[in-house]
Amino acid sequence: MADQRAFGRRNPQPQPRVVRAEPKAVTPVKEASFEPSVAPSVPLSAKADFPTRDEDREDWEAERKHGFKLPWRQLSLMASLCFGIASFVLPEEVNDSVQWLLYALMAASLYVGFSKPRRQAKS
Repeated sequence: MADQRAFGRRNPQPQPRVVRAEPKAVTPVKEASFEPSVAPSVPLSAKADFPTRDEDREDWEAERKHGFKLPWRQLSLMASLCFGIASFVLPEEVNDSVQWLLYALMAASLYVGFSKPRRQAKS
């Protein structure tokens, strides 16, 4: 073990070993008694009027479904990009047979992506 070679770059002078110091003994801290200086303004009741978990979950799911909207414009622009790339990436035998279909899908999704969203009348 006295004749060890370093892997990689050669270092003509060996690195000195680093000796770690042992941790000092820590004296335990006595537990201090803590009393709040401010009394709570609302008395805590044993029975609170919280909704049950099922009702809470149903409310959350209804709110989640109501506010979610798909980003159709971004999806259609990404689809047109993917259809255009597919016409270059597919092998020649496959591309010859589906070339016009890819171009039609690309044009349709590009048109939908750049068209203005319609305003719906309030009912």
